[in-house]
Amino acid sequence: MKSYSKLVILLSSLGMSISAYADRGFVTDFEINALSNNTGNIDQSSNRTLLGRSCGPMALLAVYNHYSVENTGNEAGFVANQAVIEAAVDRLYNYMRTATNDSVSHNGYPIDISYENGNQYPTTAIWELSYIAENRDNWNFTAQFEATRDSQSALDAVITHLQLDRPVIALTNGLYLVQHYVVVYEIDEENEIVRFFDPLDGDFVTASLTDFIAYWDSESGAYNYMSIY
Repeated sequence: MKSYSKLVILLSSLGMSISAYADRGFVTDFEINALSNNTGNIDQSSNRTLLGRSCGPMALLAVYNHYSVENTGNEAGFVANQAVIEAAVDRLYNYMRTATNDSVSHNGYPIDISYENGNQYPTTAIWELSYIAENRDNWNFTAQFEATRDSQSALDAVITHLQLDRPVIALTNGLYLVQHYVVVYEIDEENEIVRFFDPLDGDFVTASLTDFIAYWDSESGAYNYMSIY
């Protein structure tokens, strides 16, 4: 389906006015690719004891699956069922644990994964997700993580990424009782909606944009997000 937001770049290059459509962005076919190719199996609630804090790596798996379908026509090899998803999550944590042991830093931030609560996977920083996306074998994405204290600047930046067909992982602070990553794939300011994939239960959520901005704000007062392409 062709979108006005996808015409923004073309019209801009032609010097034509785009103001009427500049407030909407979405990732082409993200939901279609995801629904028909098992992204919904990426579900923390299926094993909360193990996966309860693994929303970051699971959000990455959802984005990877989207690009796999978009670029090859085939789903990624780790989404067929819960067992293979858990194995994929384990590989990502092992990758970060190796980087921790090797004292690796990414864009000036240390990779530091510690298992302080028994066998439960720990929380991840947004730069650790960027490290996986950019450096893991056969991934090779560009993963720009950014933070700003101005909600409109953050919103404008995310819409721009969406207009370029880039899914955006956002770190929310008020969606649940803990910080939580989701994959934003559509924002429509005019109609006041945002759509995102929630790895907590593998659902695709349509929410009020005002509400989303309220729980996107982090404890530090910053809006954290990362585009992947």
